[in-house]
Amino acid sequence: MAPAAALALSLLLAFLAIGPCAAADSIDLWPMPQSVSHGTQKLYVKKDITMSMVGSTYSDEKSILKDAFQRMLDLITLNHVIDGIDPGSSVLTCVNVVVRTPEDELSFGADESYNLTVPTTGDPLYAQIQAQTVFGALQALQVLSTSCGS
Repeated sequence: MAPAAALALSLLLAFLAIGPCAAADSIDLWPMPQSVSHGTQKLYVKKDITMSMVGSTYSDEKSILKDAFQRMLDLITLNHVIDGIDPGSSVLTCVNVVVRTPEDELSFGADESYNLTVPTTGDPLYAQIQAQTVFGALQALQVLSTSCGS
């Protein structure tokens, strides 16, 4: 089941290039999604980016997602956050995470699939993560944090 879950990983990016990094022909991501698409525009991350869980059935009582989001922020804010906002730039202001099941006990064969979408337009600009389980959402946050290598 674990290989099937790995094959089920899906990453749909309308565009993604966090901070000063431009989207390239080859994107080094970990864990590697089943599919990736991206644009060529730059995306900046707002210094006070937030996470929301609008539409999620998962309560995050154990702060699993909150802690993972903080780890993601720690990784990307080192080199990719901007202090000022250029009106002509796309700025990611929030990541909305929707988890469809309330369980957070890891078991063999847990569904780690997800869909990560970063739109090219919007005000404010929100990334959207949809996953069956909290473990899929964790994978998506990890990919988002590593989407622009050093």
